[in-house]
Amino acid sequence: MGWFLKKEGHDYCPLCWVAVPDEEKPDTSIPNRLRLSGNHRLSIAPEDFQARMHSISESDLWDALDPGVFRGARAGAAGAAGAAGAAGAARAWQEHLGSRARSVRLYALTGMPGRAFLTIDEYRFGLHERADVRGDVLRQADAVARHDFGYNEFTHRFGPVVDFNHDFGHRGMKYGFHYWLWAVPLVSAYALESDARYSAAFAELFSQWYAQRDTVSDALANLDADVIWYELGIAVRTPVFIDALRLMAGSSAWQPAASADLLRTVLGHCRWLYECSSRNPFHAYNWPIQVAATLGYAGSALPELKEASLWREQADAVMAEHARRDFQPDGGYQERTPNYTRYVLGLFSAYARLLETHPRVAPTAAVKAGEIIGAIGAATERCLDVWAELATPLGMPPAVNDTGRRNEMEQLLADDARELGRADFTRPARLSGFFPSTGFAVMRSDLSAAARYLFFNFAPWAVHTHNDILSFECFAGGAAIAVDPGLPAAGYGDDVYAGWYQAARGHNMLCVEEADPARHLVEVSDARWHTGPDLDFIAATHHGYEESFGVRHRRHIVFLGRACWVIYDRVWSEKPGLRLDWFFHSPLSFVANADGWSSSSGPGCVLAAADAPRYEKRNGKGPADLGGLPGEPVHRDIDWVSFRWMTRGGPEPEDIAVLVAPGAQSASIRRLPARPGDADSVRLRVELGAKLFEVCLRADGAEKENA
Repeated sequence: MGWFLKKEGHDYCPLCWVAVPDEEKPDTSIPNRLRLSGNHRLSIAPEDFQARMHSISESDLWDALDPGVFRGARAGAAGAAGAAGAAGAARAWQEHLGSRARSVRLYALTGMPGRAFLTIDEYRFGLHERADVRGDVLRQADAVARHDFGYNEFTHRFGPVVDFNHDFGHRGMKYGFHYWLWAVPLVSAYALESDARYSAAFAELFSQWYAQRDTVSDALANLDADVIWYELGIAVRTPVFIDALRLMAGSSAWQPAASADLLRTVLGHCRWLYECSSRNPFHAYNWPIQVAATLGYAGSALPELKEASLWREQADAVMAEHARRDFQPDGGYQERTPNYTRYVLGLFSAYARLLETHPRVAPTAAVKAGEIIGAIGAATERCLDVWAELATPLGMPPAVNDTGRRNEMEQLLADDARELGRADFTRPARLSGFFPSTGFAVMRSDLSAAARYLFFNFAPWAVHTHNDILSFECFAGGAAIAVDPGLPAAGYGDDVYAGWYQAARGHNMLCVEEADPARHLVEVSDARWHTGPDLDFIAATHHGYEESFGVRHRRHIVFLGRACWVIYDRVWSEKPGLRLDWFFHSPLSFVANADGWSSSSGPGCVLAAADAPRYEKRNGKGPADLGGLPGEPVHRDIDWVSFRWMTRGGPEPEDIAVLVAPGAQSASIRRLPARPGDADSVRLRVELGAKLFEVCLRADGAEKENA
């Protein structure tokens, strides 16, 4: 069964925020492969699954083809009861594929990211003067042909028969392995070279997988889903199969029966996906978009199938709805992570390209397709506006929520900058920005790679959110100063994912008892923002610790003179004796001093607390994703430091003021007496080398008191 969010005594689906009573939750007695949802009681009847999806008979297979498009369909359906009829239909199908292979447009080809639905000639031309990329495509394909492949960097050298039950030593790796993305280089190499050995290698691997598909275990899986028959897995794998079907399955390297089995698999997969897409409620995340992209491709690329128009109509409807509902008023995508934003924008872009290269014939469908293309273009451009402004000085996005620090958002921005004539996609249009509905803000000193930069996360919960809130990353001097942990090497299946990478204590935030807040219940309130020539200010309150500890927290961040930050936290606690930690995680090495901490490496950074003797200074190490940062490996353990104190309890708030001074050798922060009659304000003096700042903070703003 899937997981549910608890609120006010009810269980809510985390994907649609609809209350789900027990009688409407998935029936755990039903096999996973029959379930269309992990959160709703939606499933396929066993007899329908067996007959229409898993084990489609010869007569039903050929009857699914439109004789007006494929002339062998009628003869195959009529004669398939006999072996001769089935073999004849399979041969006719293979010949049909072979006659069309040269002109097909393919879903994905290695070495051409962001370029969907290219013809073979377009692909060859695109790599004609890129010998390095072409060579890499062939090297990857040769490795797969040798049975040396896997999922991401987790690979294995298999013997003559690939074990499709291999687990790679990590929970969840099987799901990614069965995406079949490792096979895309085989399709690509065949498109480049027309070398039959690549086609034969794909045919061999498919036949082995087809024979083993019912024996794959989910014993080490991290999803409550069948490894083969589940929404995302089917949706990602099927386009690879369709590309192979259209390009290679008509070649002499394939036996006609294997070509028929690949068609049978694609048909069964698309029927499963159609049931899933048409029966589930609107779920605001990436899986339904991938499903629609796959159904749209299948319906457009395989007009021989009678159900093709049904799949196209469903896909168009889903894409139109998600383009309308998945983006915030300020332009941000609702999953609020660079990885999944890039992934979804790529799906939308590919779908627009699909509609352009496979035009709808019916007038009403053609009009709707034009509207979808327009909506996708507008949503994509506004979303890229957001991420262009959030980009770190090194060009990469902040590693917020479920995202690796190395991702393709930077390349996507560069590609779209060229296509749309938007130079600001590779160079932010302003220094500081506030995105209230997405829940992000950014402060920067200038537009150089050495800029002082702070990213602030006050976003509501969404799918792929980590358990941090009111957290930050900062950069200065061309280096990362404070970082989110990103994702571990093995992704969600890694043993340290939930306990560190996703956990609140792995982030730059204020934690209570090193515990996670009730993240899905967090509704940030009273967010305030100001930007000016020499002072930026943001503040927000969250209640995520209120239910478990009776704690409310408001964080204020002031960017003084575009030189340093004051982070002022105010806490209201009903209970005494709770441990509060002000965490800071950095690739730099830190040593303790009288006022806090100073870095002993990199561009330098001082962390100084007002009233420093009140706080216990703690430090340690934890893993982080540093991929793409200069001079760093993809993953290593980095320093964390904290200021810890115990709550007093009672109605009066308690606080901490910390100065973050990148590039400084010495810096300090001291409290000043409150203004007469203004007890709620906090006055601070910051000394930063020869510079002196005096600032007054309130709940709704801040002001410099000295020139």
